[in-house]
Amino acid sequence: MKTDLSVADFLASRLCHDLVGPISAVGNGLELLAENPQLEEEAVALARRSALRAGALVQFYRLAFGNAGNQLVRPTEAQAVAQGLFHDGRVRLEWASGDGLGLPAGGGKLLLNMLMLAVDALPRGGRIAVTLTGEPNSVLVEVAASGAEARFPEDIAAALAAVHPPADLNPRTVQAFYAGRLAGGFGLRLEPTHPNPGELMLRMRLPAV
Repeated sequence: MKTDLSVADFLASRLCHDLVGPISAVGNGLELLAENPQLEEEAVALARRSALRAGALVQFYRLAFGNAGNQLVRPTEAQAVAQGLFHDGRVRLEWASGDGLGLPAGGGKLLLNMLMLAVDALPRGGRIAVTLTGEPNSVLVEVAASGAEARFPEDIAAALAAVHPPADLNPRTVQAFYAGRLAGGFGLRLEPTHPNPGELMLRMRLPAV
């Protein structure tokens, strides 16, 4: 129980940290409008962009961490909410259509967590390519991150591999630990490979539905 509570605490901290920025920016836009009515267009645009960003993150986190992600999530639905991670253009997302494919319950949640890991592997930006390939009785899910110095920081890699106990996690590393636990629920290990210089690959073979 203590382990589960520690993970929940760190996850809540991580999500709140990510949401504080866009939510605060909405307030900044309203303050700007109150102080400088002549800047109405700029203030409203700031508030609108920030509100859209916050809403996109909430929709992403709902599937990546909430109970909704434990249900059957179609790849197209996961693709739609994934855009919430790529608002600033630092990392470009390319998604090969997974139309007609089905992931098992919890598979969409794992896929979205793989995406978050891939973003963490690109501190200087780059490209993430998602490919879902139908196979007999399974779906091969591949998330490839490519860019300068594409790799996991040591603490993220250690958390993914569950090298340290959950009490040693922090809001920065907890998502990697969580992703590893999700993979473990399918009897799998989420182990990154480096097929080429400047590229990191995450691969899972999940049951088809």
